[in-house]
Amino acid sequence: METKIRSAKRGDAAFIAWLILAAGRAHVQRGIWEVILNEPEERCLNFFEHLSTTSDPHPFHYSCFLLAEAAGRPAAGMGGYDPAILGYQALSCAMPEAFRKSGLRPGENLSMRETPRIVQCVPPPLEGAW
Repeated sequence: METKIRSAKRGDAAFIAWLILAAGRAHVQRGIWEVILNEPEERCLNFFEHLSTTSDPHPFHYSCFLLAEAAGRPAAGMGGYDPAILGYQALSCAMPEAFRKSGLRPGENLSMRETPRIVQCVPPPLEGAW
């Protein structure tokens, strides 16, 4: 079986949505994104498909991912970005588009009027680290 590493494409949105949700779960049944969005898995996946294909890039945008293919299908992936360029500010600008397209409404955990509580857990970027 041949393995190929490639940049993600817009058409990989469903797989990227699954990657984001799976990474947020780690070893638990219900992960951080199901808690933050307060939605079942299917609706979270739909939201992340839209989030990964917004007009402007951000940490969860497909352009920030590399995928490993096995037998011509995505099998694994990883995301990476420079937080000074594509950090929380870029994500907060993309969220309204993803909410609009997915039909979800941001709950109190993701109010776009103020910095979401989850961001308080993220350390500030270290200048020059990336």
